[in-house]
Amino acid sequence: MENENKMALKNHLRNDKQFQVELTELFPYMDETELTGDILVNDFDFKKVTVSPEETGEDEITVYYDYTFGDQYSVQLFSEDGTSVRIFDYDKPVWKTVGELKMIFMLFNQE
Repeated sequence: MENENKMALKNHLRNDKQFQVELTELFPYMDETELTGDILVNDFDFKKVTVSPEETGEDEITVYYDYTFGDQYSVQLFSEDGTSVRIFDYDKPVWKTVGELKMIFMLFNQE
């Protein structure tokens, strides 16, 4: 009986097109490409912000990347170096791949 149930489930999954679509929809979120400043700006519409040494009091120019969902009171994503992203004013969690960032965008955009 147990083997018959397993076989029926396998046949159902093999023939269930909705199941296949759901798996293909997951592929973009499995992208392990490491983030870069160019990817943040070109693929995710982050704003690259350059701050002069005079403004920061540092010895060199400071660059960071910024993205805000919704209005000014919404969630703001932040990257100091372009290789990882976090929610502004929080140290964790940190996202480092294209797939992770796509998942975050899906969640915040309620897709």
